[in-house]
Amino acid sequence: MSGSFLRTRVRVALELLTWLDEHGLVLATLTQPQLERWLTAGNTRTYAIRYFLGWAAGRGIAPKLTVPAIPRQEPVRILAEDDRWGQLSKCLGDPSMPLDVRAAGALLLLFGLPASRIRQLRIEHLHVTGQNTYLSVGAHPLLVPPKLAALLYQLAAAPAARRPRLAGTEPDPAGSSRD
Repeated sequence: MSGSFLRTRVRVALELLTWLDEHGLVLATLTQPQLERWLTAGNTRTYAIRYFLGWAAGRGIAPKLTVPAIPRQEPVRILAEDDRWGQLSKCLGDPSMPLDVRAAGALLLLFGLPASRIRQLRIEHLHVTGQNTYLSVGAHPLLVPPKLAALLYQLAAAPAARRPRLAGTEPDPAGSSRD
């Protein structure tokens, strides 16, 4: 289990305990409606409280409560197909936009890659076979259109201090490159 996930669990438990204290409540008498009120006032991260509450109930210091599944969040607005193609065209062809924004936008619009996955991409994920460029992001490499491939390689060639992770290693906080 990652340290980040463990820290989140601890923070969420502390947030619940603080909320209980602020409302004059105690963990031992927490009710399901009170828990649900706390959950709805938070964000999806607060649903990690299930681990703390399970631990506390198992030791008899809290009642057995149910943490519901994270509510589904529907998109606020779905982009029309014409708008999507227009934005993709802008990402691929508008040099006034920052190079990393263009590349990330094109990957999102064309392949639906989430920003969290795009951030993890490195130049090693690109490879050429014959006339085609592929991007490895899972079990099956994605065929990258030539304009996007050129954009990604242009990003890789950008100065180290200004390029995002896709182009290689990130710059040191002090500004010197580790390439």
